[in-house]
Amino acid sequence: MSNERSKPAAPESKRPYHLGVAVGLTTGAYAFSLLATSTLQIQHDRALIADREPVEAAISVLGSNHDEMEPRLEAARSRYTEGADGYGALVTRLDALRDRLAKMDRTVADIERDSGSLAAKVPGVPSGVGRPAQGAAGRAVGGQSSGSVSTAPRTVPPAPGPVSKPPVSASTGASGKP
Repeated sequence: MSNERSKPAAPESKRPYHLGVAVGLTTGAYAFSLLATSTLQIQHDRALIADREPVEAAISVLGSNHDEMEPRLEAARSRYTEGADGYGALVTRLDALRDRLAKMDRTVADIERDSGSLAAKVPGVPSGVGRPAQGAAGRAVGGQSSGSVSTAPRTVPPAPGPVSKPPVSASTGASGKP
């Protein structure tokens, strides 16, 4: 027969199961340590986020207030510019008015001078016609005229007396008095 039968059967080789178990256990331990570390990190991050929420809210409010402040500042700037331009125009108009008043003052002075010289030529015309002295604000001062002869004294009405309080007869009754 053949030679094949006469050979003894080869023993089966041993498989190293303990290496697979060791790799599985170390992989499991590593996965568990990653899970524990991740859980601790997540808890820490949640606490950090909770601690920073007020700061984040404040930053958000500051940002929105800053965004709202820019148009308000621009509106204030335009109102200021408009006011400054209006003031400049008012100063120009007041200067023109001051010039017109000075011209009118010269005209009135010329008329008074002419009326004084005319009074000397025409009998019956008083020669002391004049205008009251002017103060800094352009109001008559002291009630006297600026001419050489004073006209009739000006009468100034007396100042009104103190105003008395009206009688009070109402009561709430809270004090116990009727």
